[in-house]
This record gives sequence, C-alpha cells and structure tokens, in this order.
Amino acid sequence: GTPKRGRDAAKKGDVATLEAVYADQLELPEAQAQAAQMLALAAEKPSALLCFERDPRHCHRTLLLEAEAEGAEVVDLYA
Repeated sequence: GTPKRGRDAAKKGDVATLEAVYADQLELPEAQAQAAQMLALAAEKPSALLCFERDPRHCHRTLLLEAEAEGAEVVDLYA
C-alpha cells in the first residue's frame, strides 16, 4: 500500500510526492518480497492489478509495475 503521506499527496494531485513516497516504500524488504510474489504469479498465468483511481498515472499500482515489472501493460478500462 501507500503510506498516509503518499495517499494525501495523491488526493491533492501531487504526483511528485506520491512517487517519492512510494519509491521509498518499494525499498522495504516486505515490499520487495511482495513484488517478487506478484511477478511469480504473473509468470504462471495472466494477472491483473485493479484500482479505482480515476487516473492510472496517479495510482501506486502503476508505480509498482513501472518499478518492478518491465514490459507490463497499464490499461485504462475507462478510456
């Protein structure tokens, strides 16, 4: 997830702060373990991360995929 500071930034449209907070979050050992688990599952079968964020560019899941899943595709189902 995203720490409160990052969530608050996202609500305000402060993408730079959201990205910085989430980049720090991704450095945590727990986050690295969960990212590895996500990638292992995606290697086994088609997988999706879903979010209700209006703009996918402001979603921490997009940041996760950009950081950990080279070649992953982000699709905006509302576009």
